[in-house]
Amino acid sequence: MKSVEHHSISFYITIWVILMVAIGASVYLGSIQHAHLATLLIFSVATVKAILVANYYMGLSHEPKYITLMLLVGVLFIGLLFVGLIPDIVYIYGK
Repeated sequence: MKSVEHHSISFYITIWVILMVAIGASVYLGSIQHAHLATLLIFSVATVKAILVANYYMGLSHEPKYITLMLLVGVLFIGLLFVGLIPDIVYIYGK
């Protein structure tokens, strides 16, 4: 059994500060004029935040690799569901 590396409180505070800065960046990006670029950048920041939370606060980096793989497969299926629903959403609300 592998040993789990415990981080200090200052490490978790640093991660928290990074997450708060990322929230501020997302809010700022919501006010820029280019809507498509803003959307892309906001989702990119959200992805980085999700990875930080999963790895450090949920402890995913200490779990076996198959747990991470199961999580990624679930996220992939959600992405496929969204992509599959885009034509219906555009057809109904895109007029």
